[in-house]
Amino acid sequence: MAARGLVTGHAHTCLLRSNDSGACWGWNAYGQLGDGKNISTSTVSAVKSASKWLQISADAYHTCAVDKLGKVHCWGRGSEGQLGDGKKKNTWQPVVVPVSGHAIAVGAGSYHSCAVDQQGRVWCWGRNNYGQGSVPANLENVTAIAAGILHNLALQQDGTVFAWGSNSNGQANVPNQLESVIAIAAGAYHNLALKQDGTVEAWGSNSNGQTNVPDGLEGVIAIAAGGSH
Repeated sequence: MAARGLVTGHAHTCLLRSNDSGACWGWNAYGQLGDGKNISTSTVSAVKSASKWLQISADAYHTCAVDKLGKVHCWGRGSEGQLGDGKKKNTWQPVVVPVSGHAIAVGAGSYHSCAVDQQGRVWCWGRNNYGQGSVPANLENVTAIAAGILHNLALQQDGTVFAWGSNSNGQANVPNQLESVIAIAAGAYHNLALKQDGTVEAWGSNSNGQTNVPDGLEGVIAIAAGGSH
C-alpha cells in the first residue's frame, strides 16, 4: 500500500498510508510505535487505532497525530505530560488529547507537544522549563507548527515565523525580514524555513553544518529537519 507521508523520530519512523491509516517501526521502549506493544521492530507495524490520520509527528520518545475529525492523539513516553492525557504515564497506543478546537496540525518535541486548530490558535502541553510547553499571548493566525527539543516554531498566515522556548543556540531568534515562508521544520536546536521562491533559510545550532544551506540550492518543494541535520 502506498504511503502519503513519512516522519522520523530519534530512533523510530512512522508513515501515513494512502488509506489514512498509520504505521511505525524502529525503537519501541516507550510505546512510540503505537502498536500496543513494547517490542522494537524493523517491520512496519500498524498503529492500533481506527482513526483516519491527517498528519503525524514523531520525536525521540513519543508520537502524535491529528485525525480527520480534528482530534489530537499521542502515544509513547508520557513522563512529562507530553501525551496530553494528564496521566504522565507511558502508553502503547494512541490516547486522545483534550484540545478544545478542531486541530489541523501537531508537533512532537522531546518532552512536550503542540497543536494548531482551524482558527489559528496554538495549544501546548508537557515539559515547560523554557516556556516550550506554554503559548505566547500574542501568537495567532498560525497555520503550521514544529517542535524541537526545547523550542517551538510556528508559521503564521501572513508567511512570517514565530519561535519561542530555549534560545541556547539562537534557535528562537528568527532571522530579520524572514517572510513569504510556506513551510517550516525544527531540528533539535536549529530550524529551517522554505520560502515561496523555493529557497531555504536556516538558523540555530551549526555544530554539524546543519544551518549551512548549500550555495545554489533553489527550486525546493519540501523540507525536513533531523536532530543535527
